[in-house]
Parts: sequence; C-alpha cells; structure tokens
Amino acid sequence: GIRHPVLWFQSFWNQQLANGNTRRFAGDDPYNVMRVCNPPNRKDCRQGCPTNQLLCMHRGRFHLALAALGKTELTAEERNILAAEDPDGGEDLINMNVINDVFLYEQQTLGEDYVWDELAKYLGAEQIPHDRRHNARGRGQDKAVDFCDGKYDEFRAKMMQISYEAATWLQNFFIPLSKDESRTDVVIPRSDTFYELVESYKLDPCEKLRRLDNGTYILG
Repeated sequence: GIRHPVLWFQSFWNQQLANGNTRRFAGDDPYNVMRVCNPPNRKDCRQGCPTNQLLCMHRGRFHLALAALGKTELTAEERNILAAEDPDGGEDLINMNVINDVFLYEQQTLGEDYVWDELAKYLGAEQIPHDRRHNARGRGQDKAVDFCDGKYDEFRAKMMQISYEAATWLQNFFIPLSKDESRTDVVIPRSDTFYELVESYKLDPCEKLRRLDNGTYILG
C-alpha cells in the first residue's frame, strides 16, 4: 500500500525519532537526509538512501519501486516522468521484469470493505476478517515533529516534487493497467477512487505550498 509521500515521511520519521534512531543517522534533523544515493548501484545504497540509511527523502519515491517491477513499458517518455534529471531514476532505472501479480491500495481505503473483498478475491480466499484494528502507540509522542511547521517548508517543497512525480506516473502509466481487461497482473480496488486519492499527492498536505509551472513548490 502507499500514501502521500510527505505524510509517509512524517510518520516514519516520528517513529524513528521515538525509538531514538534519528540522532544516529540524521542528527535529529530531516534536512540531513535529503541526499540521494549516487550512483544508485552502489553497494551501500539502501532504497535510494546513501550509506545504508534506513530513512531518507528519496525512499518516498514509491513509484520507482513499482516501475522497477516491469509492469509498464518503461518508454523514454515514462522514464523522464519517473525521475527527471535524477541520478537514481529515469534512464538508470533497472527493469526487474517481475512476473508476480501486484495488488496495490491507498492507505486511506483500508477501512473500506471493498478493499478487503478485492484482496480476498486476489488471494483466492472466501473472505478476510478485518473488523479489528490495532494501532501502534509508540514511544515519545511528545517529541513528534509536525512537518507543517514553517521550518520544514523547504523540506516539503523538495519532497512535493517527488510526490507530484509519483502521482503523475501512477495516473498516466500504472493505474491504466488495472483497467485493461487483458491485464490480470495488476489489481487496484476501485481504480477510479484510487486515481482521485493519488491526485491529492500533487498538493501540499499542509496547504501552504503551491506548484509553479517549472515544477517547483513555493509558499503562497
């Protein structure tokens, strides 16, 4: 499953902060994890993060991991949208040609019955019980970082470019596969709803930044 990259990063960061891990690899400063691993095939790269870091901004590029599965054609146009001018995407993306089927959902829909009905069908199960929910309380909630705070506007501005790229690729290349009756290897429950949710990835969840025609995000 996926969610808005900015919200995903905030959740992951605060989890690691509560566990006391962010000081070790980031000095408790998100701005220290903005660097991408270059070149991407280095042995110490970890999901786009340098020096085997557990978390970095570029790990939020879920669309690169999905594209690497090889379900789409990965044309030159598509590769440019995937990661324009970035060292770990575009022409450098490796097609793994994975033959397994893919089931993709948006995290906000986990409370909807139709997602679980589709998952049961996908797995060949009669039904999947989903009436119980367990939340991780975590530690150190009083230390949680609010990435809508003004001092993180520049961080979000950079990550929103990733978020926009993810939404564009998903909408133009990946979601259409789930609507193709000849393709049974990509399943997205209610793909039209998924499309609308992904559209929100183009917007700053803090409602403070707007996108310019050149692709950058600024306050206003």
